[in-house]
Amino acid sequence: PYCPHSTTTMTLHENLERRRRQKIATYRESGACHLCECTSGRRSFRRFVGHDTEDDDDYCDSCYRENDDEEEAPAMRSCMCHGNGDSRPYPLRVCEMCVADDATTGRIRCCAVCGVVACDENCGVELVEVTDREEWENAGCLECRGMESFSEMELFRRRPYPNGMPRATRICTNCVELFSLFSFGVKYHFTCRYFKCNRLLVPSHVVELKRFLKPFPLSLLPEELMNSIVDFLGGKDLFYFGLVCTSMFRKVEHVSRDVVTRFNHELPTGPTQIVRSDKKNCKKMAVYAEGKNRHSLRAPEDGKSWVGVLNQMEQITRDIFYFDFQIKAGDDGAAMRYLRKRDKINFERVLSKGTTAAITPYFETGGFSMRGGQVLVTKYKWHHSSLLEEREERDRNMVRSIVFSTDRLLTSGVHRVIVRYCCFCEGESLGSVGVLRQTNEIEGESVTWARSSPVVCQARMEENVFGMEYDADARVFKMYETNSKTNKMELAAPGGTQTVPDEGGELRFAAALSAVSAGVKGNQLSVRACNDDEWKA
Repeated sequence: PYCPHSTTTMTLHENLERRRRQKIATYRESGACHLCECTSGRRSFRRFVGHDTEDDDDYCDSCYRENDDEEEAPAMRSCMCHGNGDSRPYPLRVCEMCVADDATTGRIRCCAVCGVVACDENCGVELVEVTDREEWENAGCLECRGMESFSEMELFRRRPYPNGMPRATRICTNCVELFSLFSFGVKYHFTCRYFKCNRLLVPSHVVELKRFLKPFPLSLLPEELMNSIVDFLGGKDLFYFGLVCTSMFRKVEHVSRDVVTRFNHELPTGPTQIVRSDKKNCKKMAVYAEGKNRHSLRAPEDGKSWVGVLNQMEQITRDIFYFDFQIKAGDDGAAMRYLRKRDKINFERVLSKGTTAAITPYFETGGFSMRGGQVLVTKYKWHHSSLLEEREERDRNMVRSIVFSTDRLLTSGVHRVIVRYCCFCEGESLGSVGVLRQTNEIEGESVTWARSSPVVCQARMEENVFGMEYDADARVFKMYETNSKTNKMELAAPGGTQTVPDEGGELRFAAALSAVSAGVKGNQLSVRACNDDEWKA
């Protein structure tokens, strides 16, 4: 009797499998197919279904095929147990015609992608069973559902076949892992829903999508044009472009590695983690770099492939340097273009401001990670005064803010930057932004604020964005802040427009973290320059 939960199910129909095992010694000597007994190319469909008649009158032209050279043996597939007769006495050998005839029933355990066959579940290769249901509506494997073949499912009987071929019935685990290789850890297979049944299942539409992925005609595309296309693509587009074929993936990996190694020193170090951002009560996934590693972002430490690391770098750039204005306007590639930009504005010096108006160099930078145009606080500082050392206690009493000066001189023309604070300081002062003046006097270097504006946390938001504009010809400084309702940059009031006196020296944009903000681990400050088109967006 048939048991739907049996763990010793035979590969073929019970009668056919019993007959095959009885003649296994004869098949080994003749090298014939275990199903149709074909050795010379003559192929009998009637033998496959269980008839032993040798009368040629019972055959028709559609029931067998004959090779032009009868001495040449047809192509055969053997399982991994073949040749190991001591421990595995019943290996499987089938011809290509039998595999093709069995495509709609699935009695032969065969991978539809790489073509490997197996005699049973313990043959050495693990096969995943294709099913017509998704994981959320898992109905169980073929055996637990009481079905004898895949043709009993309506999906596998549907005509016409997709891409002109019957649907795949099984696929090996190695091919399934290839599906998930570039999907950032996404697994498409799942286990049967029935108790004590560990059979793996995979949806049919996923297998068919990966199985018939057409290769890109690289021979028709000039090398120079292909390089230009690949260099223009963003992280996600590079990822999908690399899935076309192996040759294209190698090209994409080479380009991704070049971009990562050229610009990874401008972003925080890993390890990276995916976190949820509750910005404006909207669940948003973001990539956060902790800044603990000594090395910059790279593969395989921060991703399985270089294109995966580049995708993370694009997301980190989008979150740190604030590209919501351009992205909401339809410019999804703004972050990647900025990442590949060579002449970006960067933080150059770390200064401190105490109780007086003087700004002096600051050397206790152990709790900060300043890379490119961003600063990340990597440890808690100046909290729990009873645990502070004497030097940190003196620092806390003397330092009122940490000032980060940029490396770009404000000469003739109009200069604009966007400053982003990501701080966990509810109702506290974030710091200040403005223009620093640096003069060289006989007594030494003098650094002061030419014009500055204090910034505070707005409506208990973690992300606060401000804009600065300086017209060097008119010597006018303007301060902008984000309107939480319209999400637009508006002139700050009061004191949004200030005139910078002509007192000589070099002028640079600068942003400061207050003592409270600079002492909280995870707080971040960034700056990026904007052209006219980006500012209008």
